[in-house]
Amino acid sequence: MEENKSIAAVADTIYLYSCATKGVAPEKDNIDYNAAWNLCKKLKIRQTVAYAVKLGGINSLSASVYGEAQSTYFSGAVKNQKRIEATLSTIKELENAGVEVTVLKGFDFARNYANPYCRSSADSDLLVDEKDEEKATSILKGIGYTVKPHSEESHHAECTHPEAGLIELHTRLWDNEIDILSFGNAQKEFIGSSKKRVDFCSEKISVLEETNSLIFGIFHSVKHFVVSCCGLKMLFDIALFAEHNEKFIDKKRLAETVDSLGYSSFVGAIFRVFGKYGNLNLGEYEKLFPCTDEQEHSLLVHIAESDMDEKMDVGGNNAQYSFYLTNKRKKMGLLFRIKKALSVIIRIAFPKPSSLLERFPYLKKHKYLYPVAVIQRAFERKKGIKRATMESLVIHDKEYTQSDLNRISTLKDFGLIQ
Repeated sequence: MEENKSIAAVADTIYLYSCATKGVAPEKDNIDYNAAWNLCKKLKIRQTVAYAVKLGGINSLSASVYGEAQSTYFSGAVKNQKRIEATLSTIKELENAGVEVTVLKGFDFARNYANPYCRSSADSDLLVDEKDEEKATSILKGIGYTVKPHSEESHHAECTHPEAGLIELHTRLWDNEIDILSFGNAQKEFIGSSKKRVDFCSEKISVLEETNSLIFGIFHSVKHFVVSCCGLKMLFDIALFAEHNEKFIDKKRLAETVDSLGYSSFVGAIFRVFGKYGNLNLGEYEKLFPCTDEQEHSLLVHIAESDMDEKMDVGGNNAQYSFYLTNKRKKMGLLFRIKKALSVIIRIAFPKPSSLLERFPYLKKHKYLYPVAVIQRAFERKKGIKRATMESLVIHDKEYTQSDLNRISTLKDFGLIQ
């Protein structure tokens, strides 16, 4: 009974979210607004659903929830508008200085919303060429950003600004090992592919072409799904983008890419769930990626149980992700794991000089002490080197909680692990 209530709340929330993206008032009867509103808080999508509530008017729900929704929407929309405008201004600064910037996800997905300011977001992802990274970070510092350079383990720098918020400045899309294990070495193709100039909030931005953007969105959701959870917004963005850009999508390449990696059932569940409950026209995609009723149900349960406050970043520090990596590494064989262990040792023990400058300021005046800094850092990181090497080489036997086993079972249900 409780699970049925949770599924009903997810269905109502998807419907309300869809209304917001289309800019239409909810017309569905018997919506449990209290249950949906509580779920929205956990999923961090209240700003978007509040817009649907605003469009619906006070007669569609209780006065208390309506008042809270109004306040949530207006405060969130104003903040989001400032963030978007500041980020677009930043992109223009970089491009005027000769840095090519590709916007990933965020704004590319938000332009499919009737009101892009109702789409909540905690950050913006920008891709630049590796040769332009130092120039880009210098420009960002000059216009008021605080820049935290990416570490050896990270694939992006974190750049924060009072108005633009957090910008993740990428030179890679994800960790190289994940690229091999999960995405068939697709990273170079994405980075080197042709880009497209599109309109967004009265400005021009560069984005991935439509098929690559959809595939990248799918890959991103798979990554988060195997790590911890992917929320309703992330999944709805994929479905909405697919619907809005259907005439531009190379469905043959999409199907071949998704099928080759074993993600068809997961993607099929996304299209079925959001087509059914979000009233999106995704019939052609559902034909490409059939899924079972059980897989549809599993995705609905996953959304119901997701908690974005407890969501973990990619890092391999939770049970189901460790199981996933171990499963994938085992399939790749011992030689792959040895190469991975060696690359970890080299990456941690012998970092780029630029990354050492932040840790050891004495290098700024005494560059000849670089070998000393390398030894000092290797000594400091010896535990990390040992742990990462063992994780690469050893197939671990772990004790799993029932919750861990349930999540691992869900990954198996979708064919994401064997």
